[in-house]
Amino acid sequence: MPVTYDTSFLDRLAPNVAALFLDRVERTPDHEAYRYPRDGGWESVTWRETGTRVRRLAAGLLSLGIEREQRVGIASSTRYEWILADLAVMCAGAATTTVYPSTNAEDTAYILSDSECRVVFTEDDEQIAKVKEHKAELPHLLRVVTFDGTTDDSWVIDLEQLGELGDAYLAEHPDVIDEVAASIEPEQLATLIYTSGTTGRPKGVRLQHRSWVYEGAAIDVMDILHEDDLQFLWLPMAHSFGKVLLSTQLACGFATAIDGRVEKIVDNLGVVKPTFMGAAPRIFEKAHGRIVTMQQSEGGAKEKIFNQAFKVGLKVEDSGATASPSRCRCGCSTGSSTSWSSARCASASVAGCASSSPVPRRSTRTSPSGSTPPASSSSRATGSPRPRPGRSSTTPTSTRWARSGPRCPAARSSWARATRC
Repeated sequence: MPVTYDTSFLDRLAPNVAALFLDRVERTPDHEAYRYPRDGGWESVTWRETGTRVRRLAAGLLSLGIEREQRVGIASSTRYEWILADLAVMCAGAATTTVYPSTNAEDTAYILSDSECRVVFTEDDEQIAKVKEHKAELPHLLRVVTFDGTTDDSWVIDLEQLGELGDAYLAEHPDVIDEVAASIEPEQLATLIYTSGTTGRPKGVRLQHRSWVYEGAAIDVMDILHEDDLQFLWLPMAHSFGKVLLSTQLACGFATAIDGRVEKIVDNLGVVKPTFMGAAPRIFEKAHGRIVTMQQSEGGAKEKIFNQAFKVGLKVEDSGATASPSRCRCGCSTGSSTSWSSARCASASVAGCASSSPVPRRSTRTSPSGSTPPASSSSRATGSPRPRPGRSSTTPTSTRWARSGPRCPAARSSWARATRC
């Protein structure tokens, strides 16, 4: 991947996440934004539809009295509604406090209390029960909004009821969302992510709007992801990596298929056929292991072809460790400096899945803005990046790759990975 020290993109950063989202809706309103499981299939929504829902929910939060930088919690697994809630919080000028759904009731109450959350979005009755159990310890909490849980029409309401509050508020203040978005400063608090820390209770990490906007823009300027890409997202959105991928989507404009169920990752990849996915190393190891096991269980000619593909690819890779970029059997361009690329390309074309795609290693350094460089990488399955109007063919050096992934069309899916800081 070409490298340059050009950081001019920093002068064109959106002022905040809300503005970044609203601009995306305006630029590509009829493009697919999200895809999520529903009734045994996948429901697709456009950026326009997503924007309409987010505006209603954001206005609903404002109608409840949510003010600038006040915290709103989200206790849920990764799903489309998590994205809606987070974007609504951004557009209301508030700040999201993330809570892992696996967090016990005591720690959930502590996080909501320590951050002084005014509203919390909960996934289901299990999450509602955690909040109710410690209601007396949460004097700042005005309302609980649930995705799938049971409501009481007063303290606990659902998304549609919050949307109805928003409709009434928008009728009186039709331009309020745009006005709020325009008023959010880059240094304004956007997210509180609680970590276990080294000692004591969980500690909240303050992240500004500038942080998320930078992450998305830094990846966008690399010109490796485009509006015609499709991401598969399962990562916990309570973690910073998940939020980086959300910011990247807003900047680049690609669609995202969302399902946070870890046990469904491999099955979903076969259905969704994404062009990339972000994950930690262990996930790729488990996926590769499952594919190998599947081939072994089927046996016969298919297993032999699968194993031979790996052998051939590894030989090609080993024999050309310092050679210039060449072409593999499928006709795609694979640089031999890319470790394992030929082997993985060959195996992917046999298995029909790129779950054994190589994992890029990276070295990072502080960017001119002082932000942490993007914690993700991606290689497209469709070949070298296309030229884009107004874009340089070079990329910023906030991230420098020692190895890049395969560019084989037969792979159908290339995966991104971030190393742990």
